[in-house]
Amino acid sequence: MAHFHTEFLLFIGYCLLNVYVLVTYWKWSLGLVLLYLGYRLTRMKSRLTIAGKAVLITGCDTGFGHHIAKRLDDRGFTVYAGVLNENSDGAEALRSRKSQNLHVIKLDVTKEEDVNKSLEYVTNNNKADLWAVVNNAGINMPGDVELATVDQYKKCAEVNLYGPIRVIRAFLPLIRRSKGRIVNVSSVRGRFSWPSDSMYHVTKHGLETLSDSLRMEMKKFGVKVVIVEPGNFVDATAISGREMMKRIQREVDFMWDHASEDVKETYGRHYLHRKLKCSFENDGKLSMSPVSDAIEDAIIAENPNISYWSSLLATLLVYSALRLISKNYRSKLDIGQKGVLITGCDTGFGHHLAKRLDDKGYTVYAGVLSEQSPGAKALQARQSDRLHVIKLDVTKDDDVTQALTFVRSTRPGLWAIVNNAGINFPADVELATIDQYKRCAEVNLYGMIRVIKAFLPMIRKSKGRIVNMSSVKGRYSWPGDSVYIVTKHGIETMSDSLRLEMKKFGVKVAVIEPGQYDGATSISSPEQLKRLRKEIDFMWEQASEEVRQTYGRSYFEAIYQGMERETSGGRTMLADPVMNAIEDSLINVTPQARYLVGGSFSLVDKLGVRPIIIIHIFHLIQLGNPLNGIIYMKCRYSILVTYSEGFGHHLAKRLDDKGYTVYAGVLSEQSPGAKALQARQSDRLHVIKLDVTKDDDVEQALTFVRSTGPGLWAIVNNAGIDFPADVELATVDQYKRCAEVNLYGMIRVIKAFLPMIRKSKGRIVNMSSVKGRYSWPGDSVYIVTKHGIETMSDSLRLEMKKFGVKVAVIEPGQYDGATSISSPEQLKRLRKEIDYMWEKASEEVRQTYGRSYFDAIYQGMERETSGGRQMSADPVMNAIEDSLINVTPQARYLVGGSFSLVDKLGILAKVYNFLPEFISDRIVEKMTGCASFTR
Repeated sequence: MAHFHTEFLLFIGYCLLNVYVLVTYWKWSLGLVLLYLGYRLTRMKSRLTIAGKAVLITGCDTGFGHHIAKRLDDRGFTVYAGVLNENSDGAEALRSRKSQNLHVIKLDVTKEEDVNKSLEYVTNNNKADLWAVVNNAGINMPGDVELATVDQYKKCAEVNLYGPIRVIRAFLPLIRRSKGRIVNVSSVRGRFSWPSDSMYHVTKHGLETLSDSLRMEMKKFGVKVVIVEPGNFVDATAISGREMMKRIQREVDFMWDHASEDVKETYGRHYLHRKLKCSFENDGKLSMSPVSDAIEDAIIAENPNISYWSSLLATLLVYSALRLISKNYRSKLDIGQKGVLITGCDTGFGHHLAKRLDDKGYTVYAGVLSEQSPGAKALQARQSDRLHVIKLDVTKDDDVTQALTFVRSTRPGLWAIVNNAGINFPADVELATIDQYKRCAEVNLYGMIRVIKAFLPMIRKSKGRIVNMSSVKGRYSWPGDSVYIVTKHGIETMSDSLRLEMKKFGVKVAVIEPGQYDGATSISSPEQLKRLRKEIDFMWEQASEEVRQTYGRSYFEAIYQGMERETSGGRTMLADPVMNAIEDSLINVTPQARYLVGGSFSLVDKLGVRPIIIIHIFHLIQLGNPLNGIIYMKCRYSILVTYSEGFGHHLAKRLDDKGYTVYAGVLSEQSPGAKALQARQSDRLHVIKLDVTKDDDVEQALTFVRSTGPGLWAIVNNAGIDFPADVELATVDQYKRCAEVNLYGMIRVIKAFLPMIRKSKGRIVNMSSVKGRYSWPGDSVYIVTKHGIETMSDSLRLEMKKFGVKVAVIEPGQYDGATSISSPEQLKRLRKEIDYMWEKASEEVRQTYGRSYFDAIYQGMERETSGGRQMSADPVMNAIEDSLINVTPQARYLVGGSFSLVDKLGILAKVYNFLPEFISDRIVEKMTGCASFTR
């Protein structure tokens, strides 16, 4: 009941918080709800006829693409299923359907040749008109901004962003003719930013804004453009498949090989491996049906949604993003001898800023595209000792390296980078070429990343600033400008990721979002207008005959004329507001994450008006089941218990006494525990050798269980070991060995015995720990496996639901004396492991920590057992038994255990995920003393 009361109070507290948000902003909440309901009522959906409609889907080898291809084939659509490899398992499975309506075609979206051949094939097939294109192909490359290479950003964008553009451009004439649909599969992460995943986020934010621009552009042709945003469906896609994981591992190795020595020393190899593991370890396997439903609705609904959120995360309806604007009442830093690097100083904001910071006493490194440009010569003419004009083309590694060498060789060091270099190609999605998208991104996004990666060691050293120049258009989409806007959305999410990653180093990252300052920048300068003229001619030359006939030359000319008009009136916005924002981001003690700087010739700055959106997030909190029925199943089925020491030993005896048939797995049949069980001489208790790390032992145990008893009702996975140690001290081999028992051993047993459990519709009970709910310093080797058990069990629970099998997790608290982890044998093993850690430690680690630190780990574990105190195992046994015989067992049993009056670990486990990190970290620091260090 204590569990129920605590969870219930947390639920009530969170509900009150939600009510507070709704009441405080009730006008906005009510207005948005009524507006949404009114909109939906005026657009009641009716379905279109399927007959005569064809759909092209990319990425059908696996995942969503494979699933939707089969579904649409079953519905009667003509389906063109694009696959990366015609000999892949997915392609063979689609062909094996032998459907006349399902055509499997090779379509690598990164290759023009494949796209053109697919277009030719679809055009020549007269069975049905092409109604829809579903852009589903995608890849992921997790990695911090500082670790990922520019080449990896490009490769990810080549598939996720440029691939869809390539396909859209090729098939758009057919879609326009049928007034059909373009469905782009983005991600819920296209709506926010996340550390260590900026490569993927940049492409998804880019795809979002590309789709928005395209939707507005295609409205005049009657074509509808829809975005589908799946949430945590990692295991339902190819992203976490075996081949994909191998590819990602190769990318991680590539990152390490190309990292600078400073980056390697700062992060360490284990950081990359941990990021790879964390990127994919917490996702339960979900049904793909919600995503397929959304895609199908987007294709055949007469009035489809603009976007579909297919996510458990997206149970949210609206979100409160009201943010009070800082009035700069914050303290300022002393300028002193601070060095600032600025890119793109030939003209525009960069040129203005270089002069302004020079006047204010900063040491300025003004990067210019050409040292002979008028802007560069104007800066050199100032003849200031503090102003250094350096050649810096952000698209060239050599230029960046030479600039880095120059800055390192001069004083006073580097305080900040202002990434200002940028270009623009205004054009409709259908008109712009892939090459133009890439060239714009090469300067605006990849150039920025290239500079950041090169100079970040210097910025970390000074705990300085990174200021990235985005645009007001980085907040929304705009028709006829997707080439530029895609890069600005990419800058926004990359900056968010970088800000989170750099927090631990004391580096602050800010984004500047100027409004309509065309005359104050170089984008509308005479030189840029000449460049634009060439780009428009290039677009016309590359356009197909059908596109030319549809749009006409006058449409292309209007793009240039529109840009020309913006500069021909002689009006120039003062750059001062933007300069003020940049300067504030450089010297404010607590700079804003974003500076939206309005700019307009109108009385009202329409582009800079901030919409206030209220989003309300509901968390589903699982409550206990205090009134459950009981299954009476004595002697009907049997139970397998692995590793019968500690809890396992207690449980085997208890279940035997209660009349169950018990298979007690032991590591050694000659151990004292095994002999004690054999001494009971019970016909129901079978002691079998079962080392969960050995396939032979598991196979032999399976054969024995099948040949005896009434069948198998339950597995209790109890086997476990521990290696307490700091991350820096533990070896990779120790991580692997601990996981081999605690996690992989568990999986090995489950996979072997699952057919018997499915047959009986029985139970799987996995022994985790209270530490599976939070993190703890000095015990990551163990805790990593327990978190793995938690998420694996969640996945298994969802997967087994359709078979009637129930999965439960037991999370004991501080029961050291009742388990084998602190037994004399385990203490001897721990002594050997600590000696092994000391032998493997580098000389630098030994000098930093000292031998006494290593010995203190053993002494701490020894103290926990030397006092003779032993917690009764009964609460844990009660929880396990309830999970075995309750009609509706809990998914988790948190079993508190402590020698103190207050069970601190049990309380921490209940509230940990509700606390912000700065609070939870402070609590753990107080409990462990890990913040202080003495040798």
